[in-house]
Amino acid sequence: MLKSSSLPARRFSSPLNLLNAITAGMATNRPIAVAMYNFYQRLSRSTLANTDALSHVLLSYLAGVDSGKAPAPKLSTKPARSKDRPATDEDE
Repeated sequence: MLKSSSLPARRFSSPLNLLNAITAGMATNRPIAVAMYNFYQRLSRSTLANTDALSHVLLSYLAGVDSGKAPAPKLSTKPARSKDRPATDEDE
């Protein structure tokens, strides 16, 4: 059950005080929201640019391997190390 003192009409003596509180809350939260949006956009753009650059490097390398201008990648013949078994000198 709500106490009567927790209602906004009882907490603020006039509608003007309530509007001032809402304005102050919006004035402090909006710059934070804009800053977080800008941070997210910058992070997204840099991730996309790095992914694009990596795809260009990978495709040019694969084109070079296909034409014989780049060495083929060396494939490991060792089995993958299990997470349950710690690394030993034989694994390296």
